[in-house]
Amino acid sequence: MGIPRVHGNGRPYNRGQVRFCPEYSDVLHLSELENVYMKLPGGTDHYATEEPLCESVIPFIRWVADAFGPDRMVWSSGSHKIVDVQLAHWAKSDREKVKGGNVQRLPKF
Repeated sequence: MGIPRVHGNGRPYNRGQVRFCPEYSDVLHLSELENVYMKLPGGTDHYATEEPLCESVIPFIRWVADAFGPDRMVWSSGSHKIVDVQLAHWAKSDREKVKGGNVQRLPKF
């Protein structure tokens, strides 16, 4: 079981330009594996133009989150409000899973 992070593989980000990036599409194939979870970054300041809720990357975050679904997303750190803003299209109960419910189900947590 793994929790991958979507990042720039050492390449600089084009701040504020991240949307539906083809270079990340391979990550979505991981969503086909039922034991793989995706970690929502607590702060996305390395590729967003604003803090703390990084609203400019909502389309990208939702693209990835919708591929994995609310049962296989976890949140890392920072304000829990980032989950509510970036995943506002999900039910509150699903956002609560991302904020901690899913992590509690993982082995060794």
